[in-house]
Amino acid sequence: MEYDGNTLTDLNAFYSKNDISLWKQVIGDDLHYHFGDFSDTVNPAEALRQTVRNFYSAIPFGSNLLDAGCGWGAPAGLLAREHGCNVTGITISSTQAEYCRNLGLNAHHMNLEEFEPESTFDTVLFLESFEHIVEKAQLLKRLQSRCRQIIVSSNAWGDGNAIYRPTFGLSSAVSTPLELCALLRHCGYEVQSIRDRRPQSLPTLRYWKDNFDRLGEKARIDSQLRVLKDYTNWITASPARLQEFEQNAPLVDIVARSSLADGGSST
Repeated sequence: MEYDGNTLTDLNAFYSKNDISLWKQVIGDDLHYHFGDFSDTVNPAEALRQTVRNFYSAIPFGSNLLDAGCGWGAPAGLLAREHGCNVTGITISSTQAEYCRNLGLNAHHMNLEEFEPESTFDTVLFLESFEHIVEKAQLLKRLQSRCRQIIVSSNAWGDGNAIYRPTFGLSSAVSTPLELCALLRHCGYEVQSIRDRRPQSLPTLRYWKDNFDRLGEKARIDSQLRVLKDYTNWITASPARLQEFEQNAPLVDIVARSSLADGGSST
């Protein structure tokens, strides 16, 4: 359960409702539930895969990786197939965990707020999941001695707009890039790189909206898909609002290394 400031939310149910066929019609057959990178393509499926591939240069080939918030397993599967990684996935959704296991992935139904790592990982990847962690510092400190490197791809809020705190998905408020970097440093991580990928990600919103429009109003969607639909419709309502979103809501990719982890792969 998680408190969003107004209501207490059962996040397992929140992310587990809606038939898998509906999810595929909205986010694609591969079920990549994150923003794509359209830098070099207009193909949504390829853009979604490119987001994951962006991190290949930072992730050692064949290394042990924890996908923290693995969703439907698309990034984990790509990292395993293309980059030889030994991936462990964690999701708060029992339905997602079961789906991942049916794909042959090592996935666990677990709340990251309570996660205690028993293995050592070369990399922990938070692909648009870190913004939903409430006790961020506590989780980072638990990971520090067990993880050589952390990659955070997070929807953020502009550093000049820190007073207004939007929320998404009945989860915790987003952080600013400066706050994320300061938090990582406070918890013993050295920030290696940071970039804003929001401009390259914007076509994803149109992709989702077009798919929702094709489903029509008769489609029975609720919980997370309903939030995604409302969120997408609101942002794409006008060019001015989309421009404001691009300027005020960066999508930051941060690579940081732990000062404590021994750096070896787990066995």
